[in-house]
Amino acid sequence: MIAQPSPARGAGHRADRHAFRDLPDASSIDTAFESRSALRRRRAANVSHTSPDTFGRMTPSARAPFPNWALNIEAGRFDPRVLHHEFWIDARACVRYVDELTTEQLHGIVGFLASRSLELYGAELVNALIRLYIARDTGTMSDEELAHHLGQRTIADLDHREWMETTALMRSIRRTLRSRD
Repeated sequence: MIAQPSPARGAGHRADRHAFRDLPDASSIDTAFESRSALRRRRAANVSHTSPDTFGRMTPSARAPFPNWALNIEAGRFDPRVLHHEFWIDARACVRYVDELTTEQLHGIVGFLASRSLELYGAELVNALIRLYIARDTGTMSDEELAHHLGQRTIADLDHREWMETTALMRSIRRTLRSRD
């Protein structure tokens, strides 16, 4: 129940402030947020912790947690949203940051993405077109339209190999591989 100010007394009257005493106190709200945060931290720690046989290490605590969609991918499935992030989801649905993977694993990912680049590029073109139509219907500008107006290259200006190299995942992999040379 939300207290409404009394028209006779005006907003902020002392009696109106007492109407809020039935609401939950701040400590119970803090406890709820703590338990949700703790659950997220535990879940992220369980996903990002790897054993020596998986060639990884613990994710530094300073990193942002993985998005929920990444934690809920089924084993054996590939989600193209991973191309826009600096982490990889392997065939066993283990989520790891790119710099936690071995050089061999990174080369394997590069080969996999190169072999599927045309298919992934086509899907991204369709998504860009959908975003364009949505932007026009809502009276806004899509990301591709904005890039074009700013004189930047858009997805339509790139071939599938060039586009793949511009994704956040591939840039992160290339940067990690260069740092290991």
